Amino acid sequence: MKTNEMNSAAQIDSRIHAISTTTSTLRDKVQECAILIAIHTANHGDYSKANKLVDALGDGVNGAALVDWFVKYVGLTIDTKKKCFAGWSGKEFIKTNLAKAKENKWYTCKKVNPFAGYDFDKALASLLKQADTMAKAKAKAATEGDDAKASAIVINIDTLRQVRALSK
Repeated sequence: MKTNEMNSAAQIDSRIHAISTTTSTLRDKVQECAILIAIHTANHGDYSKANKLVDALGDGVNGAALVDWFVKYVGLTIDTKKKCFAGWSGKEFIKTNLAKAKENKWYTCKKVNPFAGYDFDKALASLLKQADTMAKAKAKAATEGDDAKASAIVINIDTLRQVRALSK
């Protein structure tokens, strides 16, 4: 793309519209394919196509929503170690939920939270509060003779004092 090709607001708006249309079409195609996979799974017990569809979405698409949709409406189970579908809840589960699967779009299942910002002062206050709680738990464990618990809580009191002094 040449730089001068993108020099007008109208050209940018045209591309944004094209992207928007492509996104809607992609969502619809994924929904249709997911429904076909649900029917195929019910008929043949083969849910491997669900893994292929999730993998095909790639980066930038909320694949977690599609995974959640397959779990809710198709009854697929997940192997968390292999990060793939590893079983299904049977033909009757799919028959019972197929109408709901058609009504509920995959991309609405698991929303990706937008970046909510970051507040350093708030995070530091929370960390200091947590350190105070852990310091009390360490002291209590030591008093009660629970050396294992007391030694598992590591807090450098000097560092904590320095951070607290800087945060004021």
